[in-house]
Amino acid sequence: MKSSKLIDQKLDTAWSLLVKLRANNRCECCGTPHQLNSHHIHTRRNLSTRWDIINGMCLCVMHHTASRRFSAHSTPLHFRQWLIKYKGIDFVNELKVKSNAISKLMPFEKEELLKELNKEINSCRMQLKTVGWTGEAPAWAHIPNDEGSNPSSATNKS
Repeated sequence: MKSSKLIDQKLDTAWSLLVKLRANNRCECCGTPHQLNSHHIHTRRNLSTRWDIINGMCLCVMHHTASRRFSAHSTPLHFRQWLIKYKGIDFVNELKVKSNAISKLMPFEKEELLKELNKEINSCRMQLKTVGWTGEAPAWAHIPNDEGSNPSSATNKS
């Protein structure tokens, strides 16, 4: 049991780091580089997507939990509407199907997944060094106050 918890902790740490690196260490809602959290789109209790990198988003603490006006945990319906605008309905639906799958990884599968995550972490770090990352918000960041990008203005298109 002890080694199982240890590998789970290592997977959680690697997943969290990779989510942030893939977002250039910026909140995917507002672009801030401060107080970042790695958010599971579908709960981390769901083992089929717990360590799946596409189930993660880099969010500042405000957009993750703190804002009562708009955050993933405080206003989940508004957040889902924003997610559909940001990632697309196909992404949201495909991730939902994936999250409904039943999954239990064996210890050797967890070890292999950890190796894959660490390999991608190293690749992301090399890319950031290669392009000379300046810390600027990525082009896709949805900075509030830009027309149509304020998360609180997301509307349901269905």
